[in-house]
Amino acid sequence: MQCNNIKIIPTVSWSDQESYLWCFDGLRPGGTVAVSGNGCYFNKYSRKRFLNGFFEMTERLIPDRIIAVGYIPAELKQRSDVVLLQGYSQQRRCRLNG
Repeated sequence: MQCNNIKIIPTVSWSDQESYLWCFDGLRPGGTVAVSGNGCYFNKYSRKRFLNGFFEMTERLIPDRIIAVGYIPAELKQRSDVVLLQGYSQQRRCRLNG
């Protein structure tokens, strides 16, 4: 796709510190990346792991913009480089609740 001048936004994900050894491989510094906080918001341990990986990603990749889909920790909502998008469950909940 990139060979045909179609812009690609890579999705970045990680599990724990050990995954940092490989999870950012192949991603160029700068540009735009996407992350999802789904499944990491309500559990304290998962939330901490998400934040640790997020900060590691920003140090290594230095992205210009981060598209965050779904629930993300409040600490990240104030960042100027983060664009928030609702996940499917959030969109559905809004439609059902009016």
